[in-house]
Amino acid sequence: CLEKQDEVRQKQSIKITTLQEWSAEHLGTNSISDSEYLDKDAAESKVMQIMYIEQAYLSIKSDLWDGTFDLVCSERFKNFIKHTPTESILELLRQEIAVLIKGRASGDFDKFRSIVRPKYSLPLVEDADYRFVFMVYNKYQKSLEKVGQYDSDDITLTALGQVDTPIWNRRRIRDGYDACVIDETHLFNINELSVFHFVNKPYDSDKTGARPKIIFAIDKSQSSGDWGIDDISINSALRFCENSDNKQFNTVFRSSPDIVNLAYNILTSGATMFTNFENPLSYSSFDFVKEEEIKAIPPQYTLVNDDEDAIIQGVGWAERYCSEHETYKNQVLIIGTNDILVRQIRKYLEAHNKPFEILQSRSDEQAMKKAQEGNKFVLSQIDYVGGLEFDAIVIIGVDEGRVPPTKTSQTDAYHVISYSWHSKMYVAVTRAKYAVKILGDQSRGASPLLYSSILSQSVDYEGPSLMDE
Repeated sequence: CLEKQDEVRQKQSIKITTLQEWSAEHLGTNSISDSEYLDKDAAESKVMQIMYIEQAYLSIKSDLWDGTFDLVCSERFKNFIKHTPTESILELLRQEIAVLIKGRASGDFDKFRSIVRPKYSLPLVEDADYRFVFMVYNKYQKSLEKVGQYDSDDITLTALGQVDTPIWNRRRIRDGYDACVIDETHLFNINELSVFHFVNKPYDSDKTGARPKIIFAIDKSQSSGDWGIDDISINSALRFCENSDNKQFNTVFRSSPDIVNLAYNILTSGATMFTNFENPLSYSSFDFVKEEEIKAIPPQYTLVNDDEDAIIQGVGWAERYCSEHETYKNQVLIIGTNDILVRQIRKYLEAHNKPFEILQSRSDEQAMKKAQEGNKFVLSQIDYVGGLEFDAIVIIGVDEGRVPPTKTSQTDAYHVISYSWHSKMYVAVTRAKYAVKILGDQSRGASPLLYSSILSQSVDYEGPSLMDE
């Protein structure tokens, strides 16, 4: 009996991989070498995509925008290009190329032109709008061809074509998994989600009667709406039964009730944040013990004289919190809302011999490890903080004109950027377990994103009255 149990255990295994790695393994005779990846790491691959897309976009814009496309494109698209920060345009172009041009149109312009537009996407109206974007796509693809590399979407879509076949359906009986566990589901687009259905054994091959499982963790508050992450598209991509019962679970947060309340107000102040799925913060629960409640303080939002003053007060607040609550410095995260502020904060910390480590990318494990070993503050720009956890955070540079980073509220660009910044601020705020300190420049005024939080007293606000703005 013991020998039989040992034999069963030996046959059990868990494979930990990325979707890109799994896809590359299942390309059959079309397998690619390591040098043909943009990057073996899936997250870094998407960073490389942005770099190539930026090169293509700026080249096309420089050569053909003035005197050509600016004369024939729609007013909506021209306003978007004019008023939108380049980094926001590049992210939307990446989604456009991945989901629509490559995924739904297979690189065909006529198909791309006829596809129904997602709600939060580039405002393409006239034929010229589409042609401009398609030219960026073509130049981007030629850049990849020139260096002989494939992006993560090329690999995923090719794998999808290979596994959605009778041959793989038979091989799945032997090579498929009994369960597939997906983390950070909100980071996948609809093309990538569609692959997961083919990872497991087919249902009718399981002799025990147990159905192979797809288990996924998703933070819907961080998702990008109808670009691919909503209740309907998740069910469709992962092939859940339409008539299956849905059970609503309470959400247990690491953050204090006050911080979750602030996060809730940030999200719900974006009126269209939850048009595609329910708000997960509306049924929260908590498991704080007495010792944790002592460390928790209400979130604070303070407007000060200028950025220099915000940095001084922010770092001072972080040091006082560590002293008063016996917290290690590596349990405090200092966030700048743009690259300029991060450089200014870094300069201040270095000049005053404050120990710190700076995150160079999302989930920078090396920097986090150094911070822990040396008991140092962690410094980051706002885009890199997802997936991390701290006792307290300081966010510097939250004011009108920077969060969201535009005042052109009548353009399509504003709505896309506003949507994105509600999500960014939610992610930043919920990194903290016990305390949040937000600072901005009073000459700019309070960020519109926090108006609801101020009026509902979800944050202790110090600054000019909103009635004066």
